[in-house]
Amino acid sequence: MLTQKLLGIKTRLLFTRFVSCKSCGIELQNKNPNEQGYYTEPKKEPLIRSPNLQDVKYLLFTQNPRNVSHENSIPTDSEVRNKLQILNCKRCCDALHRNHYIKEEFPRYSLKQVSNSIPEKSAVFHVVPLTDFPLHLDKSVITDEQFETSLLLTKGDQITPNKSLLQRKAPLFFKEFCKLYLGINSNKTVALSALSSWNVQSVYSMLAASSYLVGAPNVGKSTLINALLQKYSGRKLKNEKSFGNANSTSELEALIDSKRFLHLQTAGVSHIPNMTRAVQPYKIGEKVLYDLPGYSKNMNSIDLDSFIDKKLLERIRKTDLFKKKKLAKQSYASIKGSDSGRCYTVSGLFYLIPPPGTINQVVNYIPGEEKQYRNIDKALTVIKETYQNSETAPLKKYVGVSEEMSSKEKYVRHVIPPFQGTIEIALKDIGFFQLRCTGKYSFKGLYEIWVPKGIEVCVREPLSRLIEEGFEKSIITKRHSVACPKDRSVFSSTYPMAFDEQDVLSKMREMFLQRTSGHILSRRSVQNDPMDILNKLHQEPPNLYWFYCW
Repeated sequence: MLTQKLLGIKTRLLFTRFVSCKSCGIELQNKNPNEQGYYTEPKKEPLIRSPNLQDVKYLLFTQNPRNVSHENSIPTDSEVRNKLQILNCKRCCDALHRNHYIKEEFPRYSLKQVSNSIPEKSAVFHVVPLTDFPLHLDKSVITDEQFETSLLLTKGDQITPNKSLLQRKAPLFFKEFCKLYLGINSNKTVALSALSSWNVQSVYSMLAASSYLVGAPNVGKSTLINALLQKYSGRKLKNEKSFGNANSTSELEALIDSKRFLHLQTAGVSHIPNMTRAVQPYKIGEKVLYDLPGYSKNMNSIDLDSFIDKKLLERIRKTDLFKKKKLAKQSYASIKGSDSGRCYTVSGLFYLIPPPGTINQVVNYIPGEEKQYRNIDKALTVIKETYQNSETAPLKKYVGVSEEMSSKEKYVRHVIPPFQGTIEIALKDIGFFQLRCTGKYSFKGLYEIWVPKGIEVCVREPLSRLIEEGFEKSIITKRHSVACPKDRSVFSSTYPMAFDEQDVLSKMREMFLQRTSGHILSRRSVQNDPMDILNKLHQEPPNLYWFYCW
């Protein structure tokens, strides 16, 4: 009787359909096409009743095989496949497989909306990608006293090919970083790569019995969950209406074919932002991890799909397409600054204009086609001609933005603060590239980068180098030196200026004083003549007028 009872339980479990959309987590229904969660029943495969090895093994271990009727026998693989489907609602199915979606059906969520779903004193993990760090780092999440917050830095394989740099050296750097820049003492920081399975075990060891992932869309939350499921196994749980009450089903679910079962449990990963619209709990090992919808810090920020070609945007957002060999080879493009304003671009996503007389190397990590133009006016003309004569435009492959981006009014002129050596320029939700001025140092002017309105930009010293050098310095001095530089700013915002502004250095100083009005300690060297600093090559870059407000 016990055997038949267990068999019945297993049969019911195998024949129970998942009731939430795999991609967005919303409850599914097939009654009303006009309501959310609507899906269409998938076609069923023909049932195959022939016994297989699994059936035979089960029958051999029952107490009385002859008494097991055909109706109570274990379901065949075909029956399992028919019932256990990877189901998406129509909204997600159209978006993922037909490239058709309505913007209004993918609404943004504010941090407050997401935080309201988290019980007080819960373990929260703020997920931030290293590719455009620190743009996605939200100080209010880290310092919120109602939660126990840790920092997870994802996509580490896109800034370094060295796993040990993330595993051994990054924690020390970011501990000092949190102390210096955020004013908190914390050892709860992990730099990782979910796709490469780097440091996934460190994440698992930090998880509490119940933990919550908080971050912007497309920062790697769902990819991390899948990496944890792959390593520690687990399953998706039923999410009850009352948040935090996740119903676990019986362990007998694991009797399903393991590979297919794991595939059914994985989180839906998509290049489309705001895909997730419901809290999705996962049982991973002995812990429960909640995947929350991504939130937007600026609810009115520009949508990338409003001006970037869909194919190019998919390449940008699909991090598994990142060409890691560039990290090792460091292949670069050379660009010489000219009086006419020669510029460098990647598919029209931005335009970098170096000062006249400089020779520069650009190592690009953003998907797209690199191109140089005589000046920005010529570049914008190419965009316009491409759409007006799309059949014969010779430079069509270098244009990855919409026709409206052929107007200067669609861009913001960002002036980069002075630097020496190599810097990285990060564009939020797009990626980063390295910039280095070669040859004998002499200050010849300020660099500019023209970026579409609404796109946040920042500059930083090369992140992997900061981590490496900070760790080595700390070890040599037996931890007497901090791993994160405190005598200079290593991150900075850019300085947006009018198109016709000529005296950009003086204007930059004025803006710097305004930005640091509440941060007097950040005003290093502000009393000195800027040219006395800029005309001299320093052993460590002075980073004049560098400032980033967290």
